Amino acid sequence: MKKALRNIIVFLLIAAVCVSLSSCNVFRTMRENAERASMIEILESPDDAEAAKTFRDLLDASAGQADAINEDVSYRAGNPSIQKDGEDAGLLDDAAKQIRDLIMEAKPGHSSESLTADDLHLLKTFDPAGAKDIIVDRNYDNVKVTDDKGNETVDENGEVITERVVGDNILHLTMEYFTTVVTDTKTNDDGETEDVTEIVPEDSAMLNDVFGDEADKAAVLKAFDAVADYVKVNDYTVSYTDSRVTSDLSLDERIVTFVKFEKNMTVAAQVTCLGKLAEYGDVTVTFPLTKTVEYSFSYPAAE
Repeated sequence: MKKALRNIIVFLLIAAVCVSLSSCNVFRTMRENAERASMIEILESPDDAEAAKTFRDLLDASAGQADAINEDVSYRAGNPSIQKDGEDAGLLDDAAKQIRDLIMEAKPGHSSESLTADDLHLLKTFDPAGAKDIIVDRNYDNVKVTDDKGNETVDENGEVITERVVGDNILHLTMEYFTTVVTDTKTNDDGETEDVTEIVPEDSAMLNDVFGDEADKAAVLKAFDAVADYVKVNDYTVSYTDSRVTSDLSLDERIVTFVKFEKNMTVAAQVTCLGKLAEYGDVTVTFPLTKTVEYSFSYPAAE
């Protein structure tokens, strides 16, 4: 009995020591990580014009350093609206959503492939300097403000004072290929004046140069064979809206981690309803469509 009790006590002591050592290791690791983070030199953000040049320079360098560059192309369709003779087609809207889901279920236009540094598709000739607007952003942390002795400072209410600082050297870059203009003003029920805005996209030639040419119309119409029992798409038109390119750069590592091209459109299709929908005849189906082309970079592990 005494031997068993002694063994239990020894076991508990060993366990306590192990937990203590483990905790010490955890706290030491946390402290080391914090110290390491505090030693990072935070680089300044480039201005808009310089950001475009920085992006292009780092993109060229990244293409040579990356282990792999993957391209993924996808399409996303929003809720459609249907009009018959200029008026909403009522319950047919529900049918249109089902038809959209049937078409998108097959992921039309989706592709994924690995690229080489010599064949970067959209990235090869992309020049961000042509964007209507370039937005630079960073990751931020709220840190406590301390005095000369390292003590926290508080305001008149006793609340600890914090300041917003740049937390790392990741640069978020957004290049917009549209502008937003005020076209009118209106007064709401509370008597407040609100601006009415409109998105003005870059011209089609520029958009196709940046985001790729429009899809082959014959191939697009062919995709509607999946719903040939319900509708026949006679023709369609495409108008562009708020297209943009986004990317993350590492300023200290001098690399690009991803680039995403997002081409936003509104599609208006002239459709003849068939089968159970034949009573609706010819209608116009309008829906938002987004084409996304994303490039992801992977690099050799640091030694």
